[in-house]
Amino acid sequence: MDRLQFLIVSDLHSTISNEYTSDSRFVFDGHSGECEQANALIDFIKDLDKSFYGLVCPGDISNKGDINGFKAGWTFLNNLKNELNIENLLCVPGNHDHQSRPGENFSTIHEIKFCEPIFPTNNIEHNTKFWGWHWSHLALEDVNVIILNSSAYHGLNDEYKHGRVAIQTIHQISEYLKSSCFNEKKFNLLLCHHHPVKMEHVDDDFDSEVMEGGQVLLKELESADVGPWLVIHGHKHFASLGYAMTDRSTPPVIFSAGSLGANLYPKIQDKTCNQFYILSIDLNRTGDEECLVGSFEAYSWNLQKGWHPSECNHLPYKGGFGSSIKPIVLVNKIKDLLTKHPYLDIHELADIQKEVEFYTPGQFQELINKMEKNNLHIDRKGNKFIEVAYNE
Repeated sequence: MDRLQFLIVSDLHSTISNEYTSDSRFVFDGHSGECEQANALIDFIKDLDKSFYGLVCPGDISNKGDINGFKAGWTFLNNLKNELNIENLLCVPGNHDHQSRPGENFSTIHEIKFCEPIFPTNNIEHNTKFWGWHWSHLALEDVNVIILNSSAYHGLNDEYKHGRVAIQTIHQISEYLKSSCFNEKKFNLLLCHHHPVKMEHVDDDFDSEVMEGGQVLLKELESADVGPWLVIHGHKHFASLGYAMTDRSTPPVIFSAGSLGANLYPKIQDKTCNQFYILSIDLNRTGDEECLVGSFEAYSWNLQKGWHPSECNHLPYKGGFGSSIKPIVLVNKIKDLLTKHPYLDIHELADIQKEVEFYTPGQFQELINKMEKNNLHIDRKGNKFIEVAYNE
């Protein structure tokens, strides 16, 4: 197997309650269990005719602790897995899946601990460790997965306002990764709900919702030296992809998944969309370079078009991660090719395009900016170059 493909859906905010219909597009019928939006999504993904190694959900299956909404959303995720013949379902709870605010409930997690099918994995031993220690390790064929409950302390004081991973938990994970119990794979995946690094650019405001201890966790994961890391989280309803700050040679790739089903609040309505994602890991390059290399596709929903390839700027239809080639190097290669040809078409640009496919959206924009500064005219569709020439 040369590539692993993951289908990522996050922050469904499923409900069956009329009280929450203004919060979510994923409104399930309380009697039949049907949801028009959910059915349309399954049909759309089937038509893409792709195969997936894993279905990933970083939490907020439900909305505002609505247990019936959780059951409807969890049933949908299992149906999605089965309809698409996906081998692995990787999931963690979010703050909306817990009874996060102090109230009449005797436990923040009792209902989701004892739901059917069992949650968050189909293995009772893994679940026992997850609920007891707030994390667990899933050893798949090509990837080691750490699932983390960043909402574990919700229900106490004002913990519901942010995520948290305890320092003792971080040390426990770190020691486990360095132990003989842990066998290295091609890469590692950390799945959590809250973002481990502040995202103040989303709301142009201070970020108080971040996972406390998140940056310490990232540093410890890197220091364990067990291969490259991919971090997938939700919570912010804002799609982005980039790298963590590091003093080592291989920074973790952080994928922030937007919301599949929530009605977006005003501050981000014009910045992002309801989306799902296909993440593809190039196992050969990842193994050879000891750096996570891959690509993504993003699909958006709106009332006019339904599901369609993303047109959002922050996470466009296609992009990637893992390229070690700086944009200026590609610009110089293009300029060198233009000494031999009056213009470059798809064929002359083929080697350039191969590297561009592994550029993050930010790196790709940097490349475009540098090309324009060098008087280059670009004809492109998304991140695919059609023709390049000097401006006349």
